[in-house]
Amino acid sequence: MKLTGLSQVHQTYLVGNLALTNPVYYHRLSLMTHKFMSSLPEYAAMHKAGAMYYKQLIVQAKIFAYSDVFALFALVSFFMIPLGFLLKVNLKKS
Repeated sequence: MKLTGLSQVHQTYLVGNLALTNPVYYHRLSLMTHKFMSSLPEYAAMHKAGAMYYKQLIVQAKIFAYSDVFALFALVSFFMIPLGFLLKVNLKKS
């Protein structure tokens, strides 16, 4: 599976937490919206706050995807390195 595919899988897992029914997300979104309302209109502040959280979601999904790929390579290396010691060496001089 490609890195982008893994990132999208993690996005679908994480986006479930970004619902207005989640009280923690709703509270932080309203705090961020009020913070942006000092310099922007209400609609633009709401849009910017949502965009900031979406950007963080994408970053976290990419980090999880990279950690999955790293874990896969570590697992493959864990099984492949001992195979090098099990191979017979042919030292015939010609």
